[in-house]
Amino acid sequence: MSERYKSAGALRQKVVIETKTESRDSYGQVDESWETLGSVWADVRPRSGSEFYAADQVHSNITHLVELRHHPGLTSSMRLRFDGRTLNVGAVMDIDGRRRRTQALCIEKKAGAS
Repeated sequence: MSERYKSAGALRQKVVIETKTESRDSYGQVDESWETLGSVWADVRPRSGSEFYAADQVHSNITHLVELRHHPGLTSSMRLRFDGRTLNVGAVMDIDGRRRRTQALCIEKKAGAS
């Protein structure tokens, strides 16, 4: 089977999709938090940044490639959580242009990092 079209069984990790929300407290300060949009099955694979090129430059900060069934609402302002890890979505692609699979290029947020 082509790497491009995985069977549903290849999507083995349960991933939680979160979006950032902002509200103001009683003092007018912005309070940021993350709201869960839902969970999906995905294939989460570690990658090194040297595998991704854009504008003739290597981007070394991409740490994971996440493939899931097509998810039209997934954007680069969201994050994914799985197995106690947090992945900030850097880019989202419809990999075949047919709205069957979505790939997200992600950057792992290390514990304690802001």
